Amino acid sequence: MHNLIRLHGRIDRAMYESFKKRFEAIPEGEYVYLHINSTGGYLDIAWEIEKLIIRRQNELKIVGIGYKNVHSAAIHILLACTFRIGYSNVKYLMHLPKSDGSELGDRVVLKMQNEEIDYFARMLRKSKTLIYQLMQQEIYLTAYQAEMLGILNFKFEKVSKFS
Repeated sequence: MHNLIRLHGRIDRAMYESFKKRFEAIPEGEYVYLHINSTGGYLDIAWEIEKLIIRRQNELKIVGIGYKNVHSAAIHILLACTFRIGYSNVKYLMHLPKSDGSELGDRVVLKMQNEEIDYFARMLRKSKTLIYQLMQQEIYLTAYQAEMLGILNFKFEKVSKFS
């Protein structure tokens, strides 16, 4: 895979800068494979990565590959990809943003929670009620469930070695 970009670990500013540099250097018309293994991170950074992906969707063929863990903000990145596939043993998790306990924090987080519910309901074409229930319960989804929900286009079994 020539244009493989690994998005492993916490979604933060360093991941964004590394991704942006590599992603913007890929010539038009190419396939790019985003190998995603993250338990989440900063939602605003995931939104920035998502915007970069969306901006180049007409130029590139973008394949998001879920690997091991695709949690929280990482699902945003996966949903921005043209093709979304995942190994059958990957754990997917959507949850509501959490507050720091302050009054201002509570208001900001409540706004973010509503934005997240609206976003996932729109992207997955599901009811806000269903999305809210899934996010509130913090249920780990299997690849099969993620495919049925619309997070993945396709799941496949992991092959350990080719002969």
